[in-house]
This record gives sequence, C-alpha cells and structure tokens, in this order.
Amino acid sequence: MDLPTLSHISDQDLKVKLQVLRQSERQAIAEMVLHLYEIDRRGLYRDMGYPSLFVYCTEGLGYSAGGAHRRVQAARCLRDHPEVYEKLNSGVLTLCAVSEVSKVKIPQKRQELLLASEGKSKEQVRALVLEHLPPEKPRVSTVEMKRVVVERGQLFSPAPGSGSTLEPIKTEERYNIRMEVDREFMNLYEEALSLSGGPMVEVFRRALRTFCDKRSPVKREHRRGARNGTPHESTSPGNRSIPVPVRDKVFIRDGARCTYEASDGKRCSETHALEIDHTQPYGMGGSNDLENLRLLCRTHNMLMAERAYGTSVWNQIGCA
Repeated sequence: MDLPTLSHISDQDLKVKLQVLRQSERQAIAEMVLHLYEIDRRGLYRDMGYPSLFVYCTEGLGYSAGGAHRRVQAARCLRDHPEVYEKLNSGVLTLCAVSEVSKVKIPQKRQELLLASEGKSKEQVRALVLEHLPPEKPRVSTVEMKRVVVERGQLFSPAPGSGSTLEPIKTEERYNIRMEVDREFMNLYEEALSLSGGPMVEVFRRALRTFCDKRSPVKREHRRGARNGTPHESTSPGNRSIPVPVRDKVFIRDGARCTYEASDGKRCSETHALEIDHTQPYGMGGSNDLENLRLLCRTHNMLMAERAYGTSVWNQIGCA
C-alpha cells in the first residue's frame, strides 16, 4: 500500500497542519484519560471481563505496558486533581509529567508538583518528583525473553552433486531472569552451589520441578488416583473450609483461570492469585460441593460479592 502523498501541500500549510494535528492529539489524550477515569470510577472494566484497568488498556485497547501505565496513572490523578484534564487538553501538562507526579502519594504535595511541572520535560519533572518519593523497594523479579542461535546451519547453497542440503539457522527462545534477593536467599544459593557440583541453572530447574510436582492440582489428583481409590476428603455441613482435593478439582476443571465472562462472552484472562468462589454465596446457604465452586480473580470475586450482597453490605461483612 502506498503512502498518501502530501507533495501538493505548501511548506507553510504543512507547518500549520502539524500544529493543528498536535492540538488534536493533546485533546484526544485528555479525552482518553477522562474516559478511563470514568471507566475506573464505575468499575466497568470488571463487567467487561478484565481484572484491572491496566489489563483493560493493554488487552482491550491495545496499549503497550508503558502506554497503559501512563494513562492509568493520569486517569487516577483526576480523582483529586480534576484540573489536570484541562491542562492536558491545552498542553500545559504532558501525559508523562502527570504520570511522574502521580507517583507522589500526598495530595497536597502532588498539587504543588503539578503546578511546578507545567511546561517542563519528562526529565525535568522526574528531577522535581524524585526527592518526594520514598526509598525504592526491592525490585520485582523480571523475566526477559530473547532469541539466541544455538546451532548455526549452512549459510550458503551446497555445491551441485555434493549431496549436502541447505540447513536453516536453528534458534530457540532463551530467558534472562533478574531479581533482588535478601541475605538468607544468598546463603541458600551459596550452600546449593557448593553441594551441586554442576550449573546453578540445573539446581533451580530441579527445585522448581519439585515445587510444581508438589503443588500442581493436576499432579496431586493423579497421585490420589494412583493410591487405589483412597477416599477423598469430604466436605462437612457448616464447615467453610474447602478440602484440598476439592480445590484441586476446581482448578483442573476451570483450567487454572478466572471463569468470569462478560456479556459479550469475553472471559477474564487472569491466571494469578486466583480464589475459589461460591456460585451461591456461602453466607446465603451455598455449599462446598464442586458444582457450587468456581475460580475467580480477586477483582471478579469482589464483583460477584457486590452483586450478591450489595456494595454497602459487602463492605461490612467482607465475605462471599
């Protein structure tokens, strides 16, 4: 597809058009932030099947993680500082500036920094904000993926009659893992290093495999079946505690993923920190039977509780 041509536009008109587009861009950003604020205020991302406003921005609207984070930060800044909308609209404040200032937790100080940040670049705003931030907490562990060549094939065509074939370059995915750890972890690391006699990656691999073998609902259920029909723990009337075998069956049946579905059929994608919820709430006589249990993320567990009990009642009793 060819690019639209702008060759018919004069230099002066081109410069004017860019200024108009820049203002339209500012207005679009301000409107986006305002609408995200309203989505957040109403909690509509939950009904649409997303566990958070951030995930709605990345999965539903297609923003990058960084772009989503800046817009979510700015949207939540509007709660205490509604004037930010007009300042984004006029260009007095940039989206990056608002996102940086939003890191400051004290509203009064945040108000002062918003005023001081008008017309400044991201780097200048970051310098203003830095002295008002608490000491940085340990970084969250991160995993970075990269493609590496593990075996290089022929990069040229073989000679006729040689019997050789052209082999493609073989690659595979590798990952970089970075994490901050405490002294206890390092002591264990050094002890394992002295005991292993091999690459530490294999020590970590075995440790992770052991952990997963022990905690995996699928593997626990398989071990129970191998014990020649050892009776499962049963639920007792009036006992809110759900036996481990029943919990495992819920995880297996629901695919270790939040089961909430929006009205359009969109299922929540959350797979971490899942909770077992009673379809008929326990406080309303619901049982611990498998058919009455489902996996939900925290966000949608709260949503179901609000629908069952009402927002005000749920805030008082805090149970589903």
